[in-house]
Amino acid sequence: MKAKEKPLTLVPPSEGKASSVFETLSTLPHTPLSEKFRDLGGVNGLALTLEDSRDFVVIEVGADVRRSIVAVKALREMLEDGAVLLAISDDLITLNDVRQLEGAGATKVLPDSISADDLRQVVEALTVKERDRSGAPYHRPLGKIITVAQTRGGIGATTVAVNLANELMQETGVFKKKTTKRVALVDLDIQFGSVASFLDIEASDALHQMGAENTEPDALFLQQALTTLPSGLSVLTAPARFMPLDGLTVEQVRAVLELLQAEFDYVVVDLPHALVDWVSGVLEMTDRLMLVTDSSVPAINSAYRLINFFTEDHRDLQIDIIVSHEKKPVVLRKHHTAASKILERPLQGWLPYDPVAAREATDRGQPLARAAGRSPLARSIHKLGQTTLEALSSSTPVVKKETPHV
Repeated sequence: MKAKEKPLTLVPPSEGKASSVFETLSTLPHTPLSEKFRDLGGVNGLALTLEDSRDFVVIEVGADVRRSIVAVKALREMLEDGAVLLAISDDLITLNDVRQLEGAGATKVLPDSISADDLRQVVEALTVKERDRSGAPYHRPLGKIITVAQTRGGIGATTVAVNLANELMQETGVFKKKTTKRVALVDLDIQFGSVASFLDIEASDALHQMGAENTEPDALFLQQALTTLPSGLSVLTAPARFMPLDGLTVEQVRAVLELLQAEFDYVVVDLPHALVDWVSGVLEMTDRLMLVTDSSVPAINSAYRLINFFTEDHRDLQIDIIVSHEKKPVVLRKHHTAASKILERPLQGWLPYDPVAAREATDRGQPLARAAGRSPLARSIHKLGQTTLEALSSSTPVVKKETPHV
């Protein structure tokens, strides 16, 4: 595998924010950076000054968006096939303008409020792309989607979702500061979701805005909606404001998951307890569903009804039964055996009742692995993560064919 280095050109309309972007990009390795044009007026006659080697261009979108669209179109016509054209805009840009910029030839449109670290990640991903020995484009497998559902409130489904997402990052090193996989956590319990509280982060209103404006998400939406933790976990929280359960559509939810699949290795989705139309869109894309329950008769009855609902239109859906608040017995009791028979599935995972560790993690806003790593609950979650990784790795990956420059 060989990495390709791409020279980069910056086309700012003015001084100011463009200079800070330029400073960030100039620190990147593998990116010989040269400022070729001082303003958009320099785009005229660009064919004479854009060398063949210039296959990465950054342009800052000015107040006159239409002028920038024309400039992007002109640049795209002059650049070689496969060249990357990155547009930087302020947060006031409309989705319609974003679509026009992308239609004119922009590879990506990013907000100028993007952090230096996030900007580096985006540019490095665009400038250094792995290729196979034949020179063909690298085909990146689509990320796996793991959905977490519950038979009743308070059973610990959000605890499972948060900590499973942390496990799937596969942290390495003595202090567990390096991760080998990119993971996103999505809180689709849009009315009572508590992922933000679990991780001590501010809730985003991105989902509420998307539902209220009846728009479909795009790359810019994803960039602004996600919160990235120091650990590397990216989180899309439930909205801080109340919204009706039917405030989202199947198409919107599917579009969000498709965007995340393209960027992450694993996407963990925390579902609401209530069943709404757009849940079918989640199930359609789910690689594995974890149904969190206890072994009481009412909970097993709820699990039975949910499984029938989930598999009515998705017969091949892989469902793991996770028994919460109960340590795995050495020998299954009669009610365990009866539950497994009713559900036509083994009781796959067991999470002991460990309120002290759970409270410690919640109060500190950290996953169990950091807050109470030696607790029985943390060890059980770790085991669940390992078995999930094994199950997902044994399934055939869906491959997203990428163009050479993406």
